[in-house]
Amino acid sequence: MTGPLLACTTHSFGVVPLPAALQIIRALDFAGADLIAATFPAQLDPYALAAQPDREAERIGNLAAAVGLRLTGCFVGFRERLASPQAADQARLADLLAGVAAFCQRLGIPHLQMGVGRPEPGLAPAEQFAVVVENVQRARRIAQAAGVELLLEAQRGAAIATPDDLRRLLQAVPGLRINHDPGQFACQGFGPESYEDLYAVTAHIHLRQARPGALQTRLEEGTVDFRRVVERLQAAGFQGVYATEYVHFPQVPDCATVDVVTETVKMRDLVRSLLAATTA
Repeated sequence: MTGPLLACTTHSFGVVPLPAALQIIRALDFAGADLIAATFPAQLDPYALAAQPDREAERIGNLAAAVGLRLTGCFVGFRERLASPQAADQARLADLLAGVAAFCQRLGIPHLQMGVGRPEPGLAPAEQFAVVVENVQRARRIAQAAGVELLLEAQRGAAIATPDDLRRLLQAVPGLRINHDPGQFACQGFGPESYEDLYAVTAHIHLRQARPGALQTRLEEGTVDFRRVVERLQAAGFQGVYATEYVHFPQVPDCATVDVVTETVKMRDLVRSLLAATTA
């Protein structure tokens, strides 16, 4: 990949089947699409990707090729969590990740992205962190064996949620890089100064406006300064993917109140203009 690429996540349009979502993304003039395979929405089943990587790679690759989209990333969310200390969960997750990594390899998708999931009830913080480190190391080796890079994302409510959590994990797992979502930090009240040093290890970024208490809001109503984000990422030598990630989840109050198409287009135009300015 040479130079930053602008993409859109498929679950931005999770209310329609995947073929239609890819058509919408292309109609909105994006060059790339980030696949989001999670248990909700049901648009793309991560278990199907893991169980039938060859079949799913052919099917989804053909769908993307038909509309002229490049597949730029694959985020997976399984019920089995990287935060779980249960041996059975981790054995199952190892098999699942091997399948998804094979899927990514067949499609030339460079980045397999994950969060670690919610903390395990009853575990002390030090025990929980040790579990996460061990499981992330294993997951990273599985991805690397297929020629794919595992990227971790901090998420609100997860065992790895804050900039400091990420720093500790990066120190414990040398060479690990991240999928950066400034909205995940902004909704927890963190400002840019708390995470900008992480740009040096950012390989991929998801973009939606947010503010304290709300993971998603209209571009004009949030606290993330995307001009600063793009300028400082580019100054750090970022050559990865900028992917818009507005969603409509009716059961999540702060992810159900914006017009996804409108906000996606506004973010697309903003990032496109900022990239043009920084590379001029």
